[in-house]
Order: sequence, then C-alpha cells, then structure tokens
Amino acid sequence: MTRATSAETFVAACVSSDQMPFALEQLSRSIGAEGATLIRSRGAATLELAASESLAADVATYALGDRPPDPRATRVLPLLTEGFRVDGDDFTADEIRHDPFYQEFLRPRGLGWHACALLVGGGAADSVHLSFKRKLKAGPFSDRDLAMLSAQLPLLRAAVAFSRRLGGDGFAHERLLATEARGLYGIDADLKVSLLHSTAETDTVLVLRRGRFIAVQRRNQTKIDEVFAGAAQGQSRAAMLRDEAGRRWAFRIDVSPASGRVGPFTALAALTCLDAVSAPGPATVRTLSDLFGLSTAEARIAIWIAQGFSIEDVAAQFLIRPGTVRNHLKAIFQKMGVSRQTQLSALMLRL
Repeated sequence: MTRATSAETFVAACVSSDQMPFALEQLSRSIGAEGATLIRSRGAATLELAASESLAADVATYALGDRPPDPRATRVLPLLTEGFRVDGDDFTADEIRHDPFYQEFLRPRGLGWHACALLVGGGAADSVHLSFKRKLKAGPFSDRDLAMLSAQLPLLRAAVAFSRRLGGDGFAHERLLATEARGLYGIDADLKVSLLHSTAETDTVLVLRRGRFIAVQRRNQTKIDEVFAGAAQGQSRAAMLRDEAGRRWAFRIDVSPASGRVGPFTALAALTCLDAVSAPGPATVRTLSDLFGLSTAEARIAIWIAQGFSIEDVAAQFLIRPGTVRNHLKAIFQKMGVSRQTQLSALMLRL
C-alpha cells in the first residue's frame, strides 16, 4: 500500500467506526514503523486509545497500568504549530538509557523509538495525538521519514477535526454514521471526488459519476458547482439543497490547508459532507438568547450563518429578503462582539 493510499485509509477511518486499527497499521507500514496509536487525552489523563493491529496486545498491557510510569505523558508535548517530535527532542540519550519505562517496558518488547504529533486540541482542551512506534533494531526515525509524515499532517489533522465536527472525537464512533441521512466524501488534489460513506437516502440528492458530484434534482447543480468551485480555490463553503420532498440538506466542503497537498505523494485536499438538516432546536436558540441577548429570529439566523450558509440561502429558508437577513446579521455581530461571518462561526463552535 502506498503512502497516499494509507493516508486516505486513515481519513476514511475517521468516519468509519471500525477501521482505525487497520488504518493505523497501514500508515505505520508505509514509513517502516512497527505500529501506531491514536490517543485522546485531557492533560496527562488518557480518555481513549486506538492502536494498530500489531500493537494491540502491548497497548492493552500499557492501558492496564502494568508498567513503570511513562515519562512521555508529561514530557512530550507537541504543538499544532510543529510537526512530529521524536525521542531525542525531549530526552537525552543518557535519560533513555536509565529510564525504567524505556528499559523495562519498551525494550523487552523490541520497541525503541517514537514519533509523535498533535492532531487537534492542546492546552486545556481535549487533545488527540498520533504516535508511531519503531523497533529498536530499526533505529530512530530519519529526517526523510519525518518529512513524509509531516507532509501529511494537514490532511490527518483535517480528518480528525472533520470527525469531531460531525459529533465524534477522531475515533469515528457509531454515532457518526448512525443516521441514514449522511453522506461523506473526499476530494483529492486533482479535484476528483471519492466516496467514503453514503446511503440510499443521500443518493436521492446527489450521486458521483466519474469523480464528479451530480445533483439528482437539476435545480441543485448550480449550488453544488459553486461550493465545489470554492473548494478548488481553497475555500471552505456550504450550501442548502432541497430534495423532491422539500427536505433540506446541508452540503459542505471543508478544505484542509494548502500545504496538505504538497509532498512526495498525493493527499486528499478536502473533506465533504452531505447532511439532512432541520431547523435549530429550541434549546440552542434559547442558549444564544440567554448568552447574547439575541431575539429568536436573530438566534436562528446566527445558527444558519455559522454553519456556512449564504445570506441568500438563509433568506430562502425563512422566506424573507436577503436585505432583512443582512440587517439581522448587523445586530447579531454587534451583540456577539464579532465583525465577520468567519468570526461568528469560530465563536459558535466554541459554545
């Protein structure tokens, strides 16, 4: 399996509940590692852990605590602004030679080297780290290995962030695909669309033909093309589609940073979601009203705008004029202390 294919397998695993161990295994083999772990933590406390198939037994022992303390939990703290950190970045050779965890837990299992990166989170927020393990006899990760991995970091980070946006945490629990009204797709650097997940219901809205989105209802094609054109320019966009029954569908493309498409192999350039949507629930509207003093109409408009829908889409949704939406938006910005739609989206994601 090539590095490109293994990276795309990881992306698919972030939205497919049972594929992460296999994806980590394939990603590890592509760079000559023994295996990998994906760890969700809060501070030094591990909340959830997924391991490649080859490391499953060792990770189970580790999770039970039948080992010396792991110094890496408090010493290895990569940032989102950097790539993979290796053992030599945080420990001296002498420290490694005398550390019980390295010598009594890792060495008997033939393991000796790590490469770790932060995918999302950090600070007080829950974090997700990806850590590769290499056999002692294989030697430490080379600069070439790290360059290949780091070229894919924007993609890997975007995949985990996309999973979290859909209601997961990077580990793709069943709830991500529990609905029959969700389609998930990837777009490669050549703008060809690949299917990650679809259902009979989503296929009534759009389908793929030769790597291109085709609207089942012809009136939706222009909106789909506009969102896709934005992705081609590196812009994340969204549009509201309607099926023959009048049901609303959110069509979104989240574009990873441009650097994710630079490197020795092709990577997915964007992640795409088609979701059935409904009007904001009363609890969400009430929360915005309580926090910022928004009217009911303003709260509903803020929610739709924050999801990436255009002023025209929101106007059509509420059967009002675009100018009315703009007037509401001015009041929303003033009350919420923001000045642009991107700032509104960022604030809403933190609530």
